[in-house]
Amino acid sequence: MVGRALAVFVVATAGFVLSMFYRVSATIISPELSAELDLDASQLSALSAAFFYAFALFQIPAGPLLDRLGARRVMLLLGLVGITGAVVFASSHGYAAALAGRGLLGLGMACNLMGSYVLLAAWFPADRFATLAGTLASVGTAGMALAATPLAWSAGAWGWRGTFLAIAGINAAQVAVLWLAVRDRPGHVPAPAPAGGGWGERRRGLYAKPFFWVISVSTFFRFGAFMGVSALWAGPYLMQGQGLDPVRAGNALLACTVGMVAGLPLSGALSDRWLRTRKWVIAPSLLATAGLFALLAVLPGGASQAVLVAVFFGLGLFSAPGQIMYTQIKELAPPGMAASGMTGINLFNMLGPAVMLQAGAWLAPADLTAKAVPGDFAGIWWLYAAGLAVAGVLYMVLVPESRPE
Repeated sequence: MVGRALAVFVVATAGFVLSMFYRVSATIISPELSAELDLDASQLSALSAAFFYAFALFQIPAGPLLDRLGARRVMLLLGLVGITGAVVFASSHGYAAALAGRGLLGLGMACNLMGSYVLLAAWFPADRFATLAGTLASVGTAGMALAATPLAWSAGAWGWRGTFLAIAGINAAQVAVLWLAVRDRPGHVPAPAPAGGGWGERRRGLYAKPFFWVISVSTFFRFGAFMGVSALWAGPYLMQGQGLDPVRAGNALLACTVGMVAGLPLSGALSDRWLRTRKWVIAPSLLATAGLFALLAVLPGGASQAVLVAVFFGLGLFSAPGQIMYTQIKELAPPGMAASGMTGINLFNMLGPAVMLQAGAWLAPADLTAKAVPGDFAGIWWLYAAGLAVAGVLYMVLVPESRPE
């Protein structure tokens, strides 16, 4: 059983790596997409946002489907959709086809994290859930590193189309191993009995809790801002605004990913073992991230590579504790509603990037292939800073504490 549990963890983590790669892959190839598909800023932002809209909307049925069909079936079916999306995107020669490909990718990846959490809950002891979830997210976030410098090198060598076809092949292998090696639960463990009361009644009870909406708003801004910068606007800002070449821009984005990868297990350890608090790890991180976006808004042109790398590392590091929101909603939700609580806030988690990406288009330079100055992107960074600051204050005031027990 230990071997099977390890296989579940590895395959689930590989699926999240792919999901994170697909999420942010548009930013480093944004100049090529703009030129080859003749996209303006609004179309490019919609292309990135399509992934998140499709992903977010599927969170509405995701909870019931995971509960009733099991994570394995749902993840298998959606994995095939994701492979199709990668092929459609790689083969696109116009805006409509590229948009459809990105949407299919978003749908295909929609349960790679929540399904993984369901599998972890079934295969591992409850008192290890937060640690394993944080570890999975940390390792999975390495997919963002693949979408930085390695994607820049690969796109330069084989083109972005060839790179996405290769990733589609890797995705197919991951789905095949999921089918062969993963089961919903150990063979000796029965399926969980449904909780008392109607599902709709229990869900309404969860929605009546103010903390649900504050956590939802907080994850909307936290992940929306993080993905807004890492999935799209960092590329044009660093290359057109700060004048970096694609590889140096990729290095700054890589620092953002490294910060996130380091911050996920660190914040998990702070929350689980050292400080034994959820709220007072999450809320300060929201305010710290707001401060870094404000700093980015006032940085002058020609900023040194070291400064840019430090700022982007900090954005990743202080965005990471937001992952603990899943653990906190799991602990605060009424009995039998943990999965619905996690998928409920995940809806807002994925709507955040979609909305924030498109809102950024209203504040960005119209021509993302032309020379710009850092101040042309300041409106985007101020928007993100304001949303995170409000979320941090609301979290401190309205979300009750929950502690690992």
